[in-house]
Amino acid sequence: MRMIFMIVSTIGLLLLFARKRKFDIFSVAYVSACIYFIPGYFGFVRYPLIQRQIPIHNLTYIVMILVLISLMVFSYLYDKSSNKSVINLVIKDSNFTSGIVFILAIIGFIMMIATSGAVIFSPDRAEMAGSLNRWYTLMRVSASVCAVISYNEGSRKKTLLSMIILLFDVYLGSRTTFAITVVAIILSHYSTKEKMRFLHNNIKKILLISTFGVFMFAYKHIYIYVKMFDWNRIYKEITSLDFYYRAFTFSEPFNTQAILNKVITEDYFIGLSQFKSIIYQAVLFAPSFGAEIRSFNSFFQNDLFGNVSWGMADNIWAQMYSGGRWGLLIIFIVMFNIYILVLSKLIRFKDPTIKGLASLLSLYWVFYIHRNDLSYQINLQKRVILIYLVALLISIIINGTIVKKRRLKQES
Repeated sequence: MRMIFMIVSTIGLLLLFARKRKFDIFSVAYVSACIYFIPGYFGFVRYPLIQRQIPIHNLTYIVMILVLISLMVFSYLYDKSSNKSVINLVIKDSNFTSGIVFILAIIGFIMMIATSGAVIFSPDRAEMAGSLNRWYTLMRVSASVCAVISYNEGSRKKTLLSMIILLFDVYLGSRTTFAITVVAIILSHYSTKEKMRFLHNNIKKILLISTFGVFMFAYKHIYIYVKMFDWNRIYKEITSLDFYYRAFTFSEPFNTQAILNKVITEDYFIGLSQFKSIIYQAVLFAPSFGAEIRSFNSFFQNDLFGNVSWGMADNIWAQMYSGGRWGLLIIFIVMFNIYILVLSKLIRFKDPTIKGLASLLSLYWVFYIHRNDLSYQINLQKRVILIYLVALLISIIINGTIVKKRRLKQES
C-alpha cells in the first residue's frame, strides 16, 4: 500500500502543478494533505513513549488515498466549471476594516504582555502556555486577519507590521498562525494570476517556499534554544543532517497519523454522540457559561494512549472513522471538498476584505484541519469571522459618522 500511496500522491501533484491551471485552494489543500500524510512516504508512525517505528496499517493508507483522490476529483470538476471570473462585489464602507483589525492586534499584544507577564518568555513550554489567555488569541488572530486583508488592499506597511507581531508569536514557540498567514498571502497573490504550469514557471519560488517549509518543521526543535539565547546549540543543530531527519520524523504529522493508525488498528468506535458539543460553537464563550465542550482527544487519548500525560492534538479523519466508520468518513470527505468550492467562490470577490477573509479561512480549513477535530475547527473559523465582522461593523459606523458630519457641515 505504501507504493500505491506514493504513486497516487505523485499523480495528484503532477495533475495540479505540472499541467496548465490556476493556482488555487485545491492546490494548497493537496500540498497540505501531502504534508500531513508525510508518514505515508516513510511507511511508519511513532506512538508516544514508544521509540520504535510502528508500520502504517493498510486501512490507514486507504484513508489517506481517499482524501488525495477526492481533492483530485473535485479540483478537476472545479477546473471544468464554466464561470470562474472575478465577482465585482465590493462592500461599501469597508475601507477602515484592516486598520481596525490592526488596532485589535496591538491591543491584544499589549494586554497579553500586561496580564501574562515575563513568563511568556520562559523556555518551559508548559509554563508559558499556561499563562496565555484570550488576549493572546486576540493578538494572533487579529494580526493574521490584518496581514492577509492588508496584502489584498496593497498596504505593504500594515502587512509587514502584522507579520512582525506574528513573528513574535513564532518566537514564543507557536508556528501555526504565522505559517497559515504566509500561505494565505501566497494564495491571495496567485489567485489573481492566469493559468500556468506551476512546476515549470516558479522553480525559484518553489525552492523559497520549500525552504520556508523546512524552517517551520525545524523551528519546533530549536525554539527553546532561541529563547535561551543558546546560539552555539542552534548552530550545532541546524548544521547537522541528522537534525533535519529528526525534525521530519518526529514532527506533528507522525503524531497525528499515529492517532489515525491506532483508531483503525484498534477498531475504535465512539459513535455520533461525540459531536454533541458542536452545537455550543453557536454560543460565544460557551465554556464560560458552563457548557462542557468535549474534544475528540478527550475520548480517544484516555482509551488508546492512557499512559501519555500531554495532549496529543486530534485527527479529523480518525474522528470521522470513529464516529460512523467508512460511511461517515466518506460523507465528510465530500463535505470537506464542497466547502473548498464555497471558499473558491468567495476568494474571487473583488472586495479585498472578503478575498482576504476567504484566503485565511481556506488555509485554516485545508491545512490545519488535519490535526484538529470538527468542533475546534469550527471554533477556529468562528474566531476569524468574528474578528472580521467586528472590524467591518466598526468601519461602517465610522464611515456613517463621517458622512453625517459632512452633511451637517454642508447644511450649516
